[in-house]
Amino acid sequence: SAVAAARLPAPTADEWLSRARNALQDGRERRKALCRAFAEKHVVVEVETDDFCRCHVLLRRRVDRTLISCLLRVEFSADFPKTPPTLYLREYGGKKDHRLDTALYRYSPRWDVERMSQELHDHAHGMVVATLCQPAGTLNTF
Repeated sequence: SAVAAARLPAPTADEWLSRARNALQDGRERRKALCRAFAEKHVVVEVETDDFCRCHVLLRRRVDRTLISCLLRVEFSADFPKTPPTLYLREYGGKKDHRLDTALYRYSPRWDVERMSQELHDHAHGMVVATLCQPAGTLNTF
């Protein structure tokens, strides 16, 4: 109960530090596992390997007879997996990143990393045309 919890002694500095260290290590391991899951099914261009806070994945989508190539940047916050990663798309040769709205994609911190990587990839793949379409309705392709 809340009363019983209130009577518990406050954690010592060493206990608190140990819990914080474990939480950070667990988050790093989950980020690392998700980057590995992306690499197993998709073309990973770059992974930030110090703390696995960022991963870049190559996306290709055919629209009619045009092949659209772009880069998906997946960024993890410190409280991942509680908070979903932030996704950005950049067209091939482009200079601007387009942030994808986190409210529009499916995510659950309870999913295994294989499902997370597939859901995030599928959402970004589906958003390529809508996000990277130029105002005149043309696409920059190579």
